[in-house]
Amino acid sequence: MRFRRWIGAGSAVVLGLVLGLQPTAAQASAGDASLVIGTWVRANDIGCGEPAWRAAARTKNLPADGRTRAVRLSQSGKAAGSTVKAYRSSEGTYNASGWGTRKLKVSLSVRLSATANPSRICWVNSFVGKAEIYTVRMSAPKKSWMVVRSRGAKQGSAEANIGVQGPTTATSAWVAPGKPVTRLVPKGEYTLGSRVKPSMSVPARTTSTRTASASIVGTVALYPIGTLRARSGNGKSFVKPGHRDCSKNRVKVGLTAAARTKARKITFTVDGKKRFTLTGAKLKQTSVFVGRIPKKTAGTIKANIVLKSGAKKTTKSTSWPCA
Repeated sequence: MRFRRWIGAGSAVVLGLVLGLQPTAAQASAGDASLVIGTWVRANDIGCGEPAWRAAARTKNLPADGRTRAVRLSQSGKAAGSTVKAYRSSEGTYNASGWGTRKLKVSLSVRLSATANPSRICWVNSFVGKAEIYTVRMSAPKKSWMVVRSRGAKQGSAEANIGVQGPTTATSAWVAPGKPVTRLVPKGEYTLGSRVKPSMSVPARTTSTRTASASIVGTVALYPIGTLRARSGNGKSFVKPGHRDCSKNRVKVGLTAAARTKARKITFTVDGKKRFTLTGAKLKQTSVFVGRIPKKTAGTIKANIVLKSGAKKTTKSTSWPCA
């Protein structure tokens, strides 16, 4: 088995990817991801000297179709004089667009229980049930914003964590549950890894079953610079903004049939500053370009729409910064 060491934010982070598994080209075609779950139980016993269980693993391909795939693995057996049961599960969902947006969501959970032989004279000071996953070939085709978020839960003593490895140390991130990371990263391949590790002590002559569990849910999204981020307002049926062109600092905004037939005037602003107003024949266009958008801002484009009836509509859109 070999260790993969991930470097994040100036400190070495070992995600424990000791599965010895490398997905083949058939398992992970370009643009797809592979979900791998590797598990084992270890007993740090005092006086028993019994070996821990052997590791086990499962692999599932994750096409970029938005469907959820799952991996399940149950084990039971003897370790350090105890009857041990462990259940692990993992789910993954992967989405990719032609524009270059990538979004991967994974979940990982472990439940561990141990029932000791009450007549044994040794005890286990650390029963560990551990599961790990990693995905590969999550490619950013262009400079992108990487957004990593996670949440976790545990019963008893447990660890849960998630991380992303990029082409360089500076593009890697280590994320504790509830601590989001947003970072501008270059194009390249990115790998998500996660680990959950519940543990418990089982004293000698214990008669009750001891349990521990841990789980984590994490998402990694790659949004190319300029990607349309959000739209709001009651005028969305009149104007349809696209992604930002970072080379020209502008957004192509479509004018719908409703805008061409019902609007009397449409005024566009960028970050609160007026750009131009459409009236008369200019409202017959199918699209317009809204430009001079600052590279480092969300480029808030607001359209103030006055209808022929006198009613007023507004809509806002934002995009991921270009720098």
